[in-house]
Amino acid sequence: MASNNGEEIAQDKEDVTTVLEDKCSFIDDETQDSILHLRSKLCICIEGKEWEEKDVCVDFVKHKESGTVRLLIRHYPSLQVIAKHPIMPTMELEEYAGKHNSCKWNATDFQDGELKNQIFRVEFFTTEDWEAFIENFEDVIETQSKKEGNKNANAAAGFLEKVGVDET
Repeated sequence: MASNNGEEIAQDKEDVTTVLEDKCSFIDDETQDSILHLRSKLCICIEGKEWEEKDVCVDFVKHKESGTVRLLIRHYPSLQVIAKHPIMPTMELEEYAGKHNSCKWNATDFQDGELKNQIFRVEFFTTEDWEAFIENFEDVIETQSKKEGNKNANAAAGFLEKVGVDET
């Protein structure tokens, strides 16, 4: 009889996990697309001394109009937003020494309504998730770098047009 009760509890836990994973991947479909959705542990460096660790859902979210890609990181299972910041061309992703399937980066985050420079580290449960995160992160940085270069070139061209050249 006890094993039957254990099976029911396991099934209930599985059902709740499925519902939470569906909710965790929720984004505003009208304005943004999810590029990648993963589960991991997020560690945030607190005052440069210690790491605060949480189970999280990590989403790469792309704005449909601007093309800006940001990381949206939510606590699992509460779905509270822990971090949200754009992936910028200046960001560098580093492997975190001593931890398997782990990497870190610095970002200016705006989650609490104020800009804060934070160090983030994610630890993935599988090598495949870790590799997918790194690949997507680097692809976004490359794409954003090209966009930034085009934007700067267009701004320079616009400036030169306004200045004009006097051929007298």
